Amino acid sequence: IPDGWEILPGDANVYIGGKEPEDKQEVWIQKSENILPLTIISKTLDGITITNNQDGTFDLKGTATAEVNFSTMLKLGRDISLINGATYTFSANKYNLSHPYQVHLAFNKEDGTWLSTPVVLTTGPRTITLTIPPEAAYLQMVIRINSGYVMDLSGVGLQLQRGSMATDFAPKLL
Repeated sequence: IPDGWEILPGDANVYIGGKEPEDKQEVWIQKSENILPLTIISKTLDGITITNNQDGTFDLKGTATAEVNFSTMLKLGRDISLINGATYTFSANKYNLSHPYQVHLAFNKEDGTWLSTPVVLTTGPRTITLTIPPEAAYLQMVIRINSGYVMDLSGVGLQLQRGSMATDFAPKLL
């Protein structure tokens, strides 16, 4: 038995999954395929508020008075672990179908020049499969909302996982 672990008496009730159990399991082993860290900072831009819920999800609320772009740049090998040349699937768990938001992903070289045209995730439910370019040093992610769009979404989760199939959203594990 590893240090810090103990044997549970009787018939231990163990749960492995992405959501906290509700059936009084004694042990919960959280499972997630998500490798995308939620680096979004809560703020308001041009009428839209993005709120980091601290649980791997965010909210989008308000009416865009101009095109809104919430952007983050992730350094490969430091902020996110991706394997050059490998296939990944990107997905989102919620959409605003009457006024969809967009998520753009692009890969950049070390000097910041773009390696790929951004892949765009829009109305859903939708997933996109992508391959990491060999020279990639950064992954840029932009959440875009067009001017005039009304957003009222809670618990939006973005997921990037290895392989060509998307699983149900679960936040990245620390």
